[in-house]
Amino acid sequence: MLSLKRIGIVVLLAGLALLAGSKYWLATRNLTALNIAVSLSPRHIRTEEFNINLDTDYYVEVEVDGSLSAGNLECLMWGCSGPSILKAHWVLSRAGQPEASGASEDISGASGNIGTVERIVGRFSSHGGRYTLDVDILSDTGFLAPRNPRLKVEADGNTYNRLDELFSAIYWTSGLIAGIGAILCLGSFSVLAPFSQGGWSWLVIAFGIAMGLFGIVLLCHIPVFEDDPHEFDPRAPFALLALVALPASVRATRNRRQGGLIYLLASPLLGACIVWWRYYDVEGGVSLLQHALMFTVASLWFIVPGAFWLLTARAGWPPLLRSRVSPAVLLSFFAACLVVSVFAWLSLFSAGFEECGKIEPPFSAPRSPNHVAFTAKVVLVGPAVVLPYSTWSLVRVQRRFWELPGWVPGFVILRGYFEKGDRGEYFVDGIRSAGLLPHFLPIIDPYPCGRTGPLDRATLR
Repeated sequence: MLSLKRIGIVVLLAGLALLAGSKYWLATRNLTALNIAVSLSPRHIRTEEFNINLDTDYYVEVEVDGSLSAGNLECLMWGCSGPSILKAHWVLSRAGQPEASGASEDISGASGNIGTVERIVGRFSSHGGRYTLDVDILSDTGFLAPRNPRLKVEADGNTYNRLDELFSAIYWTSGLIAGIGAILCLGSFSVLAPFSQGGWSWLVIAFGIAMGLFGIVLLCHIPVFEDDPHEFDPRAPFALLALVALPASVRATRNRRQGGLIYLLASPLLGACIVWWRYYDVEGGVSLLQHALMFTVASLWFIVPGAFWLLTARAGWPPLLRSRVSPAVLLSFFAACLVVSVFAWLSLFSAGFEECGKIEPPFSAPRSPNHVAFTAKVVLVGPAVVLPYSTWSLVRVQRRFWELPGWVPGFVILRGYFEKGDRGEYFVDGIRSAGLLPHFLPIIDPYPCGRTGPLDRATLR
């Protein structure tokens, strides 16, 4: 039977291996597949073979030195008020067969690091392989030779963003795994065992509750009930964070094994949801390998606490709570989680009054099924958490005009921007919150480009 110390060492090494392996994988990706010095006099350029090992889009670029003495070089290269001075035609080949081609006139784009100016002359998609590039310089731009021109094939900006997000998640996950391993190692020492078995277990409980609260916040923020609904929001399955993490954490307080099984059985679903979300959210898509990495990393957020509960159950750690928890206490706990999450959502996400170039003409009927209109007086302004002003306030409804449901009490929460100490009266041209949970609560958002504002600035007809 494996000792707790050995299990902890294996988990710790797994976290470190994930970090080291991902850093090695990233270091071996050819984000800049080609970078050679060239002349920009009229000529034909044929490159040596170069390797691409990413499934993504790449730019064909010409880069020159852009020092402070370059004057209007940016406009000459990019074409600020007219065509660019650089004209080129290119053909990308693989195994001697053309796969993509284009001309600088077909694309407008500019980039460049500090001290350089880059003109994008082409773009292509690659699934990996060895390529050669043929470029015909059609413009007489040899005078740029002192600026050390270079021909580059570099991954587009979306690729850098995707990899940055992916490896940020990997770094956090590897740290989580290594931390759990360290906890298990500490738990193997008799001097630390009382603290480890109780304190570290409650720490994992707190981690599960935090995941659950985050899932509820997402449920509040996802606009499920929009008047003009789009496709089903792929972020909605993140409700798994709440629907799994909270019950699993509660169950683990009395039965470690069952709490761990809940986590592990749900881990593939969480991984699939993350992959689905990124597939819809990332422009240009991601490769099969990146899908697999995202699935693995996402699943680990349930696998790690699940493994912790199973391994500590096998090691004979006692339950955190020995007596049965009453249904009333459980209901109070879940209700408290809902309340905390809703107010966290109200404080962290704003629904401010939009600045619009055009104000809609006066209206005398609802403009949508969820459109509401009423006057109200501010009773309480919420705390300013992220912004220097509050993003919500509690108001007392004074005069109803239309569509405010009958079940809505005399008090509602109005989202927007409010100064501390505000006790003014408002005309509310609003809309019932589109979030999955707030839609069924007395929470009102300002109508987009609407007339919500202090009552003394409004004209009622």
